Amino acid sequence: MNELLVFGDLHKYLCKLGHMEVAIPESRFALGYNRLGWRGKRRFATLHGDKKYQCLILHVDPENPESTKGKTI
Repeated sequence: MNELLVFGDLHKYLCKLGHMEVAIPESRFALGYNRLGWRGKRRFATLHGDKKYQCLILHVDPENPESTKGKTI
């Protein structure tokens, strides 16, 4: 399966989840998704599309680096 098609489908899906702000850093091929809500902007996900490193990272509890919530889920 073509990786760009999967990347595009994931991008469309994440954008449909609600009010999202998409950030594109200059240094690498990755998209950062921030949810916009009444509590402000919160990190939600990062989609990496580099040839050697393709993955989707969900930021489950971004304000708490000691959290094990992501491992539990």
